[in-house]
Amino acid sequence: MTVDSQTKIIVLPDQYSTFKIINLPNPAELSTKKSYLFTEDDSAYKIFELREVNGINPYSSNNISLPKSSDSVKSWIIETSAQKETKLSSTVVSGGYILQSPNLVVSSIFNPAYLLASIFCTHAATFSKRFITIEDFIDTLSGLYDDPWVQELPQSLYLDCLPLICDTIVENGETFYKFSMPVTMTFLKSKVAKLVEHFLSSDLKSAPSSQTQFLQHIKSKLYERNQDQTSIPEEILRLAVEKHVVDLVLGSYCLPSVLDEYLKTQSSDFSKYDLHLKELEQKKKDLAMVEQNMNDIAESSAKASANSKGKKKPDPKKKPVKKVAVGKGALDGFFKKAT
Repeated sequence: MTVDSQTKIIVLPDQYSTFKIINLPNPAELSTKKSYLFTEDDSAYKIFELREVNGINPYSSNNISLPKSSDSVKSWIIETSAQKETKLSSTVVSGGYILQSPNLVVSSIFNPAYLLASIFCTHAATFSKRFITIEDFIDTLSGLYDDPWVQELPQSLYLDCLPLICDTIVENGETFYKFSMPVTMTFLKSKVAKLVEHFLSSDLKSAPSSQTQFLQHIKSKLYERNQDQTSIPEEILRLAVEKHVVDLVLGSYCLPSVLDEYLKTQSSDFSKYDLHLKELEQKKKDLAMVEQNMNDIAESSAKASANSKGKKKPDPKKKPVKKVAVGKGALDGFFKKAT
C-alpha cells in the first residue's frame, strides 16, 4: 500500500472517452487564463471546466474543521486485488493507494457563450457595428487575441453560442451575426431564472431537511430569532434567491461591467429585499439592546445583594455611666445616721 500526497481524483463524464486541455481566458476578468477540458467524441464538441471540491461549503454550518497543519482529516483508500498463480496454489495479492488529499476535481459543462459575451461587451464597438459572417467573427477574434484557442474551438461551438448573444439575419442562405446587448441580457436572465426555479422547486414552506443548503442558508437570514422560516414572505424569499443567483452566476462567469448592465436592465425590485434585511437588522439591534439592559439590571441587583450581605451591622455604642463617689449618692443622705 503506497501513501501518495500529490495525486488527485478527477471525476469525468463517462459518456466521453478522450479529452484534451485547452487554455481559455477567464470570462470573469479576461486577463488570466484557465485550463478546460475539450472533447471531440462523436462530433459532440463540449468544454468542461474543472473545479476542486474540498469539503468546504460556504452555505453550510457543518463544515469539516481542518487541523492547524492543514493536513487532511479524510483520505481516499483505493484497493486493488490481483490473482497470482504459482505451481502450488493460487493466492490473492492485494495492493492499492492511500491518497492523502480527500479533495476531488469535478468536471462540469462550460458554455463558451459566457466567454464570448465578456469579450464582445469589452469590444462592443467592434462586434456590434454591423452584421458579419461567422468567419469574420472568428477572424476578428484572432486579431484581438493572438492565441491558439480562437482557432482551436470548432466552428460548431461558435454556431451554438452566437445566436445566444447576437442578432441574426439570413440572406441568400447565409447567416450573419451582430453582437447585441439586449439579446445577451435575455440569455443571462434565462439562466438566472432557470437556476432560481431550481432552488425554489421544493415547496417554499417545506421542511429544511428537504431543501438545499443554499436555500437553507438564504432563509436563515430572512426571519427573526423567535420565528421560523414559514414567516418569510414569498416575494422576499424569491428576491433573496434571485439576488444570490445573480451574484453566483454573473459573478463567476461575467465581467463586472456585464453584471452592472444586467442590474440596470433587470425588472426585479431588490429594494424590498434590502428593506426587509434592514428592518431585521434593526430589530436585532433593538433586541440586543433590551437584553443588554436586562443583563445590566440583573448584574447591578446581584452586586447590590452581595454587598448588603457582606456588610456588617455596626455595634450599638453603650452610653458611659457617670461614676459617683462613695457617700455622695442620692440616697446616701437618707440612710445617714443621725448625730
